[in-house]
Amino acid sequence: MCDIYLDKCRVCFRDIPMHLGDYETHSGEIAVYCQDCFERLIRREKLVAPYVVWKCVWPEKPVVRVLGPGPDGVAVVSLTENAWTFRDYNHPNGGRLKKVKEAKPGGRSATSQEPTNKFVGL
Repeated sequence: MCDIYLDKCRVCFRDIPMHLGDYETHSGEIAVYCQDCFERLIRREKLVAPYVVWKCVWPEKPVVRVLGPGPDGVAVVSLTENAWTFRDYNHPNGGRLKKVKEAKPGGRSATSQEPTNKFVGL
């Protein structure tokens, strides 16, 4: 079972449909940002919390419209070690997803050395 809910960007409050896998992570253990707000945030502040940025392609299926399509990119910041452990299960819900960036604890980017074409979701 999964926790599927509607979260909001912490900056602009845009709705973001989210998926937390197997109830391993509580919604309070992550912070969600649309990609535009997140990019502005990390330009202003040094972020040391680990995060994953997902590229999203939202289908026009009725089941997705219940929650509505989310932004084209979503950053999921892990606020706890548990959330980081289950980071691959904590992602936007309802679209075709591609992990485009992963910053390990301490803010080091993993994707510059380890690019991935792994898609999850539909």
